[in-house]
Amino acid sequence: MLSEFVVYLPASCELDVVLCYGNMEDLLNKIEIGTHGRKLRLTNLSSGEVCTDYLALRYSTFLREMHWVKDDSINLLDLFDQFDNIAHPFGFYLDEGLIAAARLIPGHSIIDLPSGPFFQAKCDFEGRVAEVSKVCVKSCFRNYGLFTALLLRCRAEAIDQNIRHIFITVSDSAKVRSFLVTLGFSVFGKPFKYDDGIIAPNVPAIIF
Repeated sequence: MLSEFVVYLPASCELDVVLCYGNMEDLLNKIEIGTHGRKLRLTNLSSGEVCTDYLALRYSTFLREMHWVKDDSINLLDLFDQFDNIAHPFGFYLDEGLIAAARLIPGHSIIDLPSGPFFQAKCDFEGRVAEVSKVCVKSCFRNYGLFTALLLRCRAEAIDQNIRHIFITVSDSAKVRSFLVTLGFSVFGKPFKYDDGIIAPNVPAIIF
C-alpha cells in the first residue's frame, strides 16, 4: 500500500505548488506548513471542530452539492451520528477554514462499522477492523491529493491502533476503483444501494 503522499494546491491559494510530502510516521503527528503568509495543516479534529467545521463540510458536500441527504430540511447537527462518538477524525485546514476531512471508525467486527449492514456475505476477519467514513473535500480543492493524504492518515492511525483490516465505502465507478486499487484496496462484494437513514446516494456504492 502507498506510504507516501504529495499534496498540490491550486495557484490561487498563493502557496508553493508542492505543499506536503511525508511518510507514515509523519502522518501520526500534526503536519503544518506555512508559506507566503498562508498555512496548511493536517490535524486530529477536536469534538468542537467536528460539531462545527466537519459537520458544516458534510452539510455543504452531501446535502447542498451532491443532494445525497434524504431530507433536505434537516439542520447541520442532524448529520452527527453515533459513530462520531467513537471515531478518529482528521482534517486539513487552509488558514482557519476546513477544506477536507475524514474519520476512522474502529470496531471488533464488521457489524460495528457504518457499512456493516451492507456486507453481502458473512465474514469473520481476524483482528480488529475499521472503516474510513464521511470523507469530504471542498469542490475547489479536489484532485490535489488531499483525499489520498486523508486515507493514508487513517491507515497510519489504524496501524498505530493495531487494526488489521480497513474498509471504505465509495460511489462505484471505474475511476474510483482504479484509484483505490493503487492505494492497496480491493473490491469487496458487489455494488449496492447505500442508505443509512439520513444519507442515501443516488448512485451505486461499493465496499473496498
